[in-house]
Amino acid sequence: MDIDTTMYDHENEYIKKTSLLFLVPGLYGIYNKEYFCSSLMVAGSLISLNYWRDPVPGFRRNLDLYFVRSCIFTFGYKILTSINNWYNIALITSLYGLGNLCFLKASYEYYKKNRFWYIYHMSFHGLCFLGHSAVIYSLLY
Repeated sequence: MDIDTTMYDHENEYIKKTSLLFLVPGLYGIYNKEYFCSSLMVAGSLISLNYWRDPVPGFRRNLDLYFVRSCIFTFGYKILTSINNWYNIALITSLYGLGNLCFLKASYEYYKKNRFWYIYHMSFHGLCFLGHSAVIYSLLY
């Protein structure tokens, strides 16, 4: 089902800004020679930013959704095979899990036509930023 993304008051401007958060751990990781996950974070940030600059159904939206979904499996594999500290794995999994709940809540509120759905989506971005930061920290140190 393809839906039109309704913006009530240019909320996409806020979502664009939270999409940029993923650049921080991504660029930090690249700077410190962790290229695998870091490059995916940078690419994900740019893909998300590209969609949210003009959120309409089509190729950019599908690219954003499918890229993120493919990263879930890629990150999961990298986390389980490269991070030996179970505390860090639990922390990262919890952050991404809470982020997923915020994404689902944002979708639910959007379909209910709650004009504040974007707060949950920005929370999803914030929790993924924390998860990404924990991944980079765990891979580097």
